[in-house]
Amino acid sequence: MTRYSDVVIIGGGLAGLTLALQLRQTLPTLSVTVLERHRYPVPETTFKVGESMVEVSSWYLRETLGLGDHLLASHLPKFGLRFFMSNSDNRDLGCRPEYGLLRIPEDMPTKPKMNLPGIHLPTYNVDRGRLENYLLKRCRETDVEVLEACKVKRLNFGDPHELVADASTSDLKINARWVIDATGRAGFLARRLKLRQTQAHAVNAAWFRLAGRIDPDHWTEDAAYHRRTRPGLRWLSTNHLMGDGYWIWLIPLPSGATSVGIMADPNQHALEQFNRFEKVLTWLKPREPQLAKVVSSFEHLDFHAMKARSYLSRRTLSVDRWALCGESAFFVDALYSPGGDFIAVGNTLITQMIAADHAEDRLRFAILSRFGEELLNGMYRQYFGLYHGNYMLMDNPGAMLQKVAWDTAVYFAYNVLLFCNDRFCDPGFHQMIKKENALLESLQQRMIHRFKRYEAPRSSYAGHFIDQACVEAVQSLYLSSEDRLEAADVLKVRLEENIKILESFSNTIEEIVR
Repeated sequence: MTRYSDVVIIGGGLAGLTLALQLRQTLPTLSVTVLERHRYPVPETTFKVGESMVEVSSWYLRETLGLGDHLLASHLPKFGLRFFMSNSDNRDLGCRPEYGLLRIPEDMPTKPKMNLPGIHLPTYNVDRGRLENYLLKRCRETDVEVLEACKVKRLNFGDPHELVADASTSDLKINARWVIDATGRAGFLARRLKLRQTQAHAVNAAWFRLAGRIDPDHWTEDAAYHRRTRPGLRWLSTNHLMGDGYWIWLIPLPSGATSVGIMADPNQHALEQFNRFEKVLTWLKPREPQLAKVVSSFEHLDFHAMKARSYLSRRTLSVDRWALCGESAFFVDALYSPGGDFIAVGNTLITQMIAADHAEDRLRFAILSRFGEELLNGMYRQYFGLYHGNYMLMDNPGAMLQKVAWDTAVYFAYNVLLFCNDRFCDPGFHQMIKKENALLESLQQRMIHRFKRYEAPRSSYAGHFIDQACVEAVQSLYLSSEDRLEAADVLKVRLEENIKILESFSNTIEEIVR
C-alpha cells in the first residue's frame, strides 16, 4: 500500500524537526512526514555539536517556533560570545586580551534559568539531544508524522515524488509533493544529484564533552580581570580561546557538562596531532596549558575528530519541489556559531516556497525560488569571507580584537535587524534595499582585505579588554533591533542609518589597524 504526504522530510535532526514544526504552524492543513533513520529519544549531552545559538537562531527558536519557555527551563541563557586572544605562553587567562560583554546592572540578579537582564535579544547554550527530543514531542503534538528507524532506499522524482523506505519490518512506499533533504553532512539528495561543491576553506576539527563545569574565572587570580565583571557570568558565555592558526570553543551545557572543540588550520596543525583524546592533551599543553590541566582533570564523555572542508550546493531550492536545508546544503566554519542561522533562514525560505505552492501562486513560487537561491549563496559568501585565509590572524590580538568587533557590528546591523523584523527572507524588501546591500558588500570586502594586510604593532596587549557594550558602534547597532519595525520603509531608514554607523566604524578601525 502506498501512502501520501504533502511534504516528506528526510532526516529528523534539528533542521528537519524545526522545518516540520514551522510548516505545520504556518500551514495547519499540510500533511508533513519526517523519516528518521535512528530511534528517539536521542541521548542528551553527547548527541551532537552545534550547541551555541546566537541572535538569529535564538530568535527563530524562541519567536518563530514558540520555544521560549522550553529554552529558558531546559537550557542555559548565554552571556554573549567571548574571545580570549593569545598572549605570550597563555599560562594566565587574566593576562590575555579579552573581548565580550563585561557588565550587567549590579542590582539585578542572575540565575541559570532566567534571561540575563540588560540583554533584549536572549541567546542560548543548548543541549542538542534535549532540544531535539523536545522538538519531536512538539512535532507530534501538531500532527507531524515522525517515523523512526526509517531509512530511504529509493527516490524517484516526479509529480508526485515516489519514495521507498526501509521501515524495520517492511518497505514503506510514500508519494509526496515535496521532498526535503535534512540529512546533514550525509546529504542524501545533495550527493544523489551531485549538488555539493567543496570550497577552498578547510579546517581540522576535534570535539568532546567533559563531565564537569569549566569556569574561566577559576583560571586566574588577577584582580583587574575579576573586577571587570560579576563572578559566574563568563561561564555562561560561549568562550573562545584564540591561538596561532586555531581557536577552541568552551560551551557550558545544561546537564553540567562542557562541550570543548578545536578548529585548526590544516596548514599549521595536522589532524593526526589531535585526532585522539590522549593526543589532544599533548597538543594543548604547549598552546593552552590552563585548558590542558582542566581537561586532564575531568572524565571525557565522548570524542570525535574529522577533516572538515567547507561546501555549498549548486541548488538548494528547486521549482521541481525539492529542497536542501541545514548542513545538507552548506557548511562554512563554526566560528561565530552560524549553523543555527543557516537553518533559520533556509527553513523560512522553504516554508515560504511551500506556502506559495500550496496557494497555487505560481509567480511568487518562481520569485521565491530565484530569490532564495541568491540569498542563501550571498549569506554563504558573507561567512566564507570571514574565515577563508583568516586563521593566520588568530594569533594577532590587535587584528582579532578589531575583527571580532567589526564582524559583530555587521551581524547586528544587518542579519539581526532584518531577521528579527521578518524581512531577511522577503524578496520585495530586498528589491527596496539593493543599494544598501551593494554598499554593505563593498564595505565588507574592504574590511576583509584591510584585516589581512594588518601588521601587528610591537606594543603588548596583555590584560587588554574590550567591553562590547562600551563600543559605541557595536552597542548602537545591537540596540537598533530593540524595536519591532513593521513598516518596510521605516526599516529601510533604520538600515541606512546602520550602514552609516558601519562606515564610520570602519574608518575608526582602519586608523587603528593601518
